[in-house]
Amino acid sequence: MIICSTATFATVPYVLEMARSAKQHYPHAKIVLALIEEEIPDMLTHSPWIDTVLLAKQLPIPDFNRFIFKMTSTMSLNTIKAQLLQHLIHTDEQADILVFADCYTQFFGPLPEVMELLESRPIVLIPHLVDVHATDDYERELMLLNDGTFFAGFIALKRTDESKHFLDWWSDKLNRDIRDPYASDFFDQKWLNFANVFFNAAILKHPGYQLAFWNFHEPSRRITHADDQSVQLAANPLRLVNFGNENNQMDYYLKLLPGKQHEAFLRLRDRYAANVKKQDLHGYLKHVEWSYDRYTNKEKIALDIRLNFRSLPDQPANPFEYSNAQFNQMFGREENER
Repeated sequence: MIICSTATFATVPYVLEMARSAKQHYPHAKIVLALIEEEIPDMLTHSPWIDTVLLAKQLPIPDFNRFIFKMTSTMSLNTIKAQLLQHLIHTDEQADILVFADCYTQFFGPLPEVMELLESRPIVLIPHLVDVHATDDYERELMLLNDGTFFAGFIALKRTDESKHFLDWWSDKLNRDIRDPYASDFFDQKWLNFANVFFNAAILKHPGYQLAFWNFHEPSRRITHADDQSVQLAANPLRLVNFGNENNQMDYYLKLLPGKQHEAFLRLRDRYAANVKKQDLHGYLKHVEWSYDRYTNKEKIALDIRLNFRSLPDQPANPFEYSNAQFNQMFGREENER
């Protein structure tokens, strides 16, 4: 069994905490990390929680320089997971069972429901929401319609011809383009809307999987008991929590929870934050520079350049050898127009 994830330097402490919590429940699982940086630091190669570290540029991504130039660091965490899974399922003999868990995931227990589904299905997906909601949650539902029905921060697969076909298909979509007319950072998970139509994918509607800001208001996910060993929700035991705080949305929605639920989740988050801090022995939480933030001449790449580059044809092959001024000339923009 392999549990894999993606990270940049800035998210290394989070992925170490994910790996530590996973090893608690699956001590014999192989933990594989795809690091989206130019080099691997020694502390990762000697981590007790990470078994293998790959660089993203080692994955089967055509025209990697062009591919990564289109990304922000946050978006890159999402858009290489299919290629990582594809690489592992085709090359690693331990990949009989493959689980992707994003760097903000914390394991609160084993995953028996996933393992049971994988006995008969090659792919297991988790929806963002499992309870039926009235219009009082309309805005959050619209947000999730834009981002995708299924949460791509967790996916489980059994090695079969169909799961290989699925990963080849998903990787191909992400390698082709990342232009999104709806301006979502979760381009990867929108493709999963097709997954249980095109493939024999199971949908796990278990409230204990990936408790997060987008669903912790659901009645079935209400925390009824918590101690150092386990957490019980209204409907099921808690298995996974996702502490991602994209655009401070967790902070915002946490304030909207009623008193006891607010306090219960806040305790979980505070304990998680303390664990992440323990993993940050090398100050990565303060590390904001990404390996792909700059051109080879050390000039910072402007965000609008990245966005406009997504619409360019196949040249230049290595955009990092250019500059903001050169790209503005390509885009037909004068300095005083910007």
